[in-house]
Amino acid sequence: MTTSPSNSAASLDGDFDVLGSMQFASFPLSIGGDFISLAGGGWGTPTVTYTATATGHSVLPIGSNVAIVFNGVGGGWTFSSAATGLSSLTITNGTLTTSAIAITVLGDLVVGGTLSGSVAGTISVYAHVSVFG
Repeated sequence: MTTSPSNSAASLDGDFDVLGSMQFASFPLSIGGDFISLAGGGWGTPTVTYTATATGHSVLPIGSNVAIVFNGVGGGWTFSSAATGLSSLTITNGTLTTSAIAITVLGDLVVGGTLSGSVAGTISVYAHVSVFG
């Protein structure tokens, strides 16, 4: 499933909101705006790619065993709560800003864009860390 890249965090364009229960298989998701889930759901092992081209987007962690990719030129995202058990985390383009939360990556952390944020938070990586650019 793919939503259009958002060029404004104030708009709803590209947002993916789950208000009920939803089951996900291992297929990829490409989300152009915010991801909001107010209910439970089952996750396979998908790759979720965020493609917004504006800053100010929120990412609600979606469960463990999920690979997350941030790849929107000029895009900016913040996790709204702890993100634990991610299979991998890749920042190809754009900026991921962390706050005083925990991020746990069971696989690789690859940073080609910008990773910034609070020193009060922790990022634990159980495989490789690669930084490009």
